[in-house]
Amino acid sequence: MNEGTLMSRFDAKVLRSKPQVLHQLAELYCDIFSMDPNFGEYRQCPVCKGYFNHQQVEVEGVRFCENNHPKTEIVPAWEVEKVKVEILDQSSEQGFFGVLAFLNQKVVGFAWARVILFPEVRKHWGDKIIDKVQPYAKTLNLVYFDELAVDLKKRNKGLGKEMVVFVCRWAKQEHPDDMTLLRTHKDSPAKHIYESIGYIIFADDTEYGGGRVMMKADRCRDLNVTV
Repeated sequence: MNEGTLMSRFDAKVLRSKPQVLHQLAELYCDIFSMDPNFGEYRQCPVCKGYFNHQQVEVEGVRFCENNHPKTEIVPAWEVEKVKVEILDQSSEQGFFGVLAFLNQKVVGFAWARVILFPEVRKHWGDKIIDKVQPYAKTLNLVYFDELAVDLKKRNKGLGKEMVVFVCRWAKQEHPDDMTLLRTHKDSPAKHIYESIGYIIFADDTEYGGGRVMMKADRCRDLNVTV
């Protein structure tokens, strides 16, 4: 474990009992996804939902979107209070497993996965994705590794991999026969972490777009982590 860090499992019950932790988690979520260069989700158009990165807004002075619709002012892509509600909703679901990383009693990283059904994959990512993976599935459930993030100032110290291993140990132990999926960016350091424990790319940027890739392991039992 990274020196000085503490790993702690969480769900909605834990977050409701510790509102300051929920607030820190939501703030970190907003900071990361608005500033991470691989995602560039600093501002968003409320009409077309297109994103604008920090460079475009703060350096180039972009304030409006005209992407095949009337000129519309762009707004912050992430708002803490809304993200708090979304996190509570997800972490209330049955089959949710989350971990927080603390340093000096402050949240510096988070990761979570959840058990979902294949129809949810079709709903969110379409027929192309499910047609690629369903032939390999042996159960109706799959473990979707939903989120992984580390404070931009605390990266390159192994904390991300620690959290991935923490979550994947749970998946391997509790859902050994289920398939596991995740989505990441082709240039993200997280992609190499996932590859190191057994995930492979099955839908790349050329067909998925936006620099995003989908990764899978046919069984959670195949993940290269000890339990």
